[in-house]
Amino acid sequence: MKKLNLIHTISLKALEAKARKAAATAATSKKETIKSKKAKTKKIPMIEREIRSIFHTLRINATENQMVILDQSNKGSLSKAIISIYNQDDLNRYRVEDAAYRELVAQAGNRGNNRKPRKPLPVVMYVFYSHTLDDQKIGSVAIYGPDASMQRNIILKNGSLFGHRVISADLEMGRRLFVDVKLAA
Repeated sequence: MKKLNLIHTISLKALEAKARKAAATAATSKKETIKSKKAKTKKIPMIEREIRSIFHTLRINATENQMVILDQSNKGSLSKAIISIYNQDDLNRYRVEDAAYRELVAQAGNRGNNRKPRKPLPVVMYVFYSHTLDDQKIGSVAIYGPDASMQRNIILKNGSLFGHRVISADLEMGRRLFVDVKLAA
């Protein structure tokens, strides 16, 4: 049987140096991997993050008979997004009537007697617009809903809307009366 010679030819300091070098190389490699992953993920613009945050807050604070819906604006529109709050009963009624209408059209075709069901109107609708100088910030919000003058007074009394300082809140007339709220930059 042969005897094993267990004499170490590498000093302890040299071994420690090699271990430190290997650890540094691994850390650098890990940092590069994280940077490449971050570069591949799509960064969400600040205005979209803010609107999503407002949407989640409204959804959490909604009553059980309310449904909060976030819609992206049409491509030609100046608005960034629309948050609508519907009465749940109206949405359920519309879904049932719409399903019945589609079934009638599929069976008999549209012969004039089949009227499309009326879409429910939102109880409150918030339309968000970007700031004129910085399109990554919310600049104004149009609020459609019942008793616009009361909403205007509440907003002016609080001095803020969704955590933003309010510069002005004016009643304006479009298709219907709404509150036009200008926010500080």
